[in-house]
Amino acid sequence: MTASISPIVLEQLTSFVPDQFSGTGTPSYLGAGWDFAVYRWGDRVLRLPIRDQALTCLQNEYSWIPDATNTLVESGLAVPLPRFRGEPTEGFPRPWLVSDHVPGEPLIRMPRGQRGRAARDIAVALAAMHQPAPPDAPHNPFRNVTLEEKATAFASYSARVNLPAELHEVFQLGVQAEPWRGEKLWCHGDLHPGNILSRDQQVTGLIDFGDLGAGDPAVDLAIFFLAFTPEEREHARVILRSLGHNDDGALWARARAWAVHMTAALLTSTDADNREIASQALTLLSANR
Repeated sequence: MTASISPIVLEQLTSFVPDQFSGTGTPSYLGAGWDFAVYRWGDRVLRLPIRDQALTCLQNEYSWIPDATNTLVESGLAVPLPRFRGEPTEGFPRPWLVSDHVPGEPLIRMPRGQRGRAARDIAVALAAMHQPAPPDAPHNPFRNVTLEEKATAFASYSARVNLPAELHEVFQLGVQAEPWRGEKLWCHGDLHPGNILSRDQQVTGLIDFGDLGAGDPAVDLAIFFLAFTPEEREHARVILRSLGHNDDGALWARARAWAVHMTAALLTSTDADNREIASQALTLLSANR
């Protein structure tokens, strides 16, 4: 996806940032998703919402990333900590963020079958992050819900992309699985291979916390079906169990169903990276039958 924001507007926005929170040089375009255009600005990034629906995500990032990711950062991973919230201007009519830049290349660039270390790193990261959230933690209406509540959206996505019949069955098994009955845990909410950064086959950080919220950790565990082989996933499960993370058949049935749902959604995207993530996921999900 692309987002056209003029250099004049970018220069205006950066002029409002206090020195202690500013980056260096001229902001350069990194990419855009459904909600934000992102620009690298030295050791910072500008996160500019490109639609009004992203404003709740922006506020959650600004208000909650430090608390939600504290244990994650302690585990050794970098996250885009927000440093400054800018107000709407004449040139850019929405609030916007300055956050830390997280180094690394997206996991999608790492060859399949060579991601064993990355799977283990993510297991450690999720065991650290999946901690009980406070009562006032944000509830994401798209990710902190039951799979039954996602059935209509899944049917729409899968019909548009002609999803294989066996993956419909996987989704239904997740819907039918025992629901999460534990405490609401902090969840990244959008943990796919484009939002995991790595270097030398080691995970360096997680980005894009726009879907941050509290709920069923299965939504994050879906990554082990989206990006990893069965063997890599099993090694990750050993680590998760050793670190005290929940581990039962219903949890992983829901995780696999979330992976199918995310794959169907990404297949509808016109963005080349999203479609590559979905293509790889289809191969891996088929190997997990």
